Amino acid sequence: MKILFFALVPFIWMNVAKGFYCPDDGDISYYVDTASNCEYYHLCINSLFLTYKCPSGMAFDSLLETCTDSANVTCIHLEVFRTKRSVNSNDIVHSIPKVSLREGLSELFDVFISTLKTTLEGVPPTFYESLEEAYFAHFDSIKNGLAPIYEMKILPKVEGFQTYVQNVSERIFEKAYKAWEASNSTHINLASFEDIFSDVSNDLSPLVEFGRYLSSRMESSTRVKRSIDRDNMLPEFILEYFRPIVKSLFSNTINLIVGGEDSLMSKLFLPSIIEVFENPETRFDLRRIFWSAKSAYAPVVYELIKRQTHTTPRGTVIRIPHAVVQKAMNQFSSETEPLIRKVLIKHLPAFLRRAARFDKLMFKTFDAIEKHASDDISQLKSNIFSFIVKYINVLEGSGVNYWNTYTYTEMINDLKPIKINIINIIFNYMSNSPNTLFNFLFSADSMLTRFL
Repeated sequence: MKILFFALVPFIWMNVAKGFYCPDDGDISYYVDTASNCEYYHLCINSLFLTYKCPSGMAFDSLLETCTDSANVTCIHLEVFRTKRSVNSNDIVHSIPKVSLREGLSELFDVFISTLKTTLEGVPPTFYESLEEAYFAHFDSIKNGLAPIYEMKILPKVEGFQTYVQNVSERIFEKAYKAWEASNSTHINLASFEDIFSDVSNDLSPLVEFGRYLSSRMESSTRVKRSIDRDNMLPEFILEYFRPIVKSLFSNTINLIVGGEDSLMSKLFLPSIIEVFENPETRFDLRRIFWSAKSAYAPVVYELIKRQTHTTPRGTVIRIPHAVVQKAMNQFSSETEPLIRKVLIKHLPAFLRRAARFDKLMFKTFDAIEKHASDDISQLKSNIFSFIVKYINVLEGSGVNYWNTYTYTEMINDLKPIKINIINIIFNYMSNSPNTLFNFLFSADSMLTRFL
């Protein structure tokens, strides 16, 4: 009897020691005893467990799964973030409860919104206050007006659709899983597409019938005529509300990017651009300029591309027939130049008169560009000069019936440094100018810079 008692004591201790029970989830997992400051820990194997004790001065580290110096161990219960190891696998699975994940994401979102609001409130000149005065009231009124409609009309339908999609997905997954489960060592079973489609065809039939009904009812009896001269495709009663909104959004966006209404872009260039594009005749002339210029010089570009291969080395000189270049120049001068002259005569005087009113602002802007991008300006001048000299030298070797030039790929690559210099000049000026979006994002003390 005593032998039986001493044999049962370890077994009972394995299952009820200190009131601890292993979860019946079929996993091999470690659990610490927080009451002993992680000096004791349990190893669960299915529903059975073994209790171990770390040496003196040490505690069980749940991440390393070993005993280590107690000063380096934070003793917490591992039910939230415990490491699980499957019975039939050596792969470790990290289990994180959905509630904790959702709470963490919510807290992160709240911190982000609070930080963004605080940053916007400190942007000169009170960018947040301008948003609050001009737009927040409208946003609140729209939200308050749409909230009851959303809750009573839209939300129930969305929830119903979500339930329906979940139900259909479960049915499809069940069919696919049952077919896969019947696989053996020589064959893999897959559910047929016809079987899955027949399962959902009854659910889709009302939607298909409704679509046929709408198409027959809403089909236009007469064909709508379109013309290249047509000003806009939207009806006039929509355009009278749509134009002011788009114009306001465009102007406010440009002002936000370039630094408010006192910048050269807002005073000089933006009104001129709006004036040009508000004129229907000018818009049509600009389209004609683009397509006529492209039509004139497309044969020249084709000749450049035709005379090179993918492996043509840099420095290769090619010959373009003189007749092709002369034809392109004649077509451009006869078709495109008159249109360009017409647009300049119509809009250039107004631009020059407007520029004369802001001459001080122009010189101030040029001085700021010189101050913040002097190195890029010098590099731009050098690259432009090198490009011109290089292609003048190769053109001087042309004959009577052909023009010497470099390949199309080499020309594009030679223009890339010039493009990069121009972008750097704009970026350096914008990032050092106050009240611009670039300064807000990319200055040395911006929110983005501090975050990175």
